[in-house]
Amino acid sequence: MDGFLGETIFVPVACGALAAGIATALRDFSPRPWIVGVQSVHFSRLAARFHRRPYVPTGKSTFADGLADDRLIEPAWSRCIAHLDDMITVDDDALREAMRTLLQQAGIRAEGAGAAALAGYISYDRRPVGDHVTLILSGGNLDDRTAGGEHGSQQSNHSRT
Repeated sequence: MDGFLGETIFVPVACGALAAGIATALRDFSPRPWIVGVQSVHFSRLAARFHRRPYVPTGKSTFADGLADDRLIEPAWSRCIAHLDDMITVDDDALREAMRTLLQQAGIRAEGAGAAALAGYISYDRRPVGDHVTLILSGGNLDDRTAGGEHGSQQSNHSRT
């Protein structure tokens, strides 16, 4: 996989299982990539714990069903804490914009959770490590009704949740 991975990797996070698996598999790579987990702002218990902040639920839902999980499960939780370098949150507007960007720029029809890595990259307030970034695009549960609403226009649909 030499040259395949970027120096920074963005990965979607719900309960942390996918991110924990990726981070654990890459922990011994040299040089080890900087790994950033991306959660929905509405389901961000792991991000709050990662940054040692109190978790205050928003009480709102997200259209990104694949991110709608606030459970802290083992061993995913402890591996995320041990092996992720940063955790960030994104809102639904950022997810929608990332979905549109993936469709328009790459022809990829992603669901909200699948677009979380790109949404995280776009909104990341630090400069990613190195010149190459890897985005983990996951999930294929995009129904036609949601696809039409999320991909259908250039404007964000602020009334949807």
